[in-house]
Amino acid sequence: MKLTLIRHGKTIGNEQRLYYGRMDLPLTEGGMRELQALRGVHPKAERYYTSGMLRTEQSLRLLYGDVPHEAVPELRELDFGDFEMRSYDDLKNDAAFIAWCTGDNEANVCPNGESGVQLTERALRGAARILSTGLNSAAVIHGGTIGSLMQAWFPAENGRFRYTPEPGRGFTVFFEGEKPVRFEKSAAFRFFQNRTCEFFPCHETDCPEDFNCLFCYCPLYFLGENCGGDFRMKNGVKDCTLCLKPHRREGYSEITGLLKAQNHT
Repeated sequence: MKLTLIRHGKTIGNEQRLYYGRMDLPLTEGGMRELQALRGVHPKAERYYTSGMLRTEQSLRLLYGDVPHEAVPELRELDFGDFEMRSYDDLKNDAAFIAWCTGDNEANVCPNGESGVQLTERALRGAARILSTGLNSAAVIHGGTIGSLMQAWFPAENGRFRYTPEPGRGFTVFFEGEKPVRFEKSAAFRFFQNRTCEFFPCHETDCPEDFNCLFCYCPLYFLGENCGGDFRMKNGVKDCTLCLKPHRREGYSEITGLLKAQNHT
């Protein structure tokens, strides 16, 4: 079976870089728009799950529609206790915060909250409930929770933080029984929109919802006239104003394929 783990969209907590877990924040308007652009990118599943928190419920609906699903509270984010809804700048001189950051950060418990070890233990219990079904599943949950599960299944240096995906992104983990054997990054990394950019979309298009900002500068430009794009030559200089090749929703595979082919010539 396979289990797809997806981090919820952005909240004000993400945008303001706050420590928060138990606070039940909604998605921001920008977070909703980003997830709407990712609809249809993540794998479909036989069963769907959230942590039950508002931001995961909203994210599941935006990514998959009104699918039947189950809430698994064990998959909630780390409870930051007294540090909830506070930023690093606000906390950096706080004695309790300094003590929490010192030494074994996984074992240290947030005052009136949890430790990374406690998060991992309960997240594994929640994941076991899903895996016991034997059905391909998707869980829209939290960054810290995903990082903890991935580190438990595929240990790596600084793993919990290394594995924490960006909002709307995640991993698909493949299992033999309940044993994790390999994983893939979510294909969502292949599509990105920066609608806050003053130039978006920077090329004229009839479908701005499909405009891909992943390659802000075209990586094929150096190929000159062999790039395969819709360019014009003006006074010996390529004019790519009319070209949408690197900005198509499905452009990642085509671009990387051309670059790999070029690397072998």
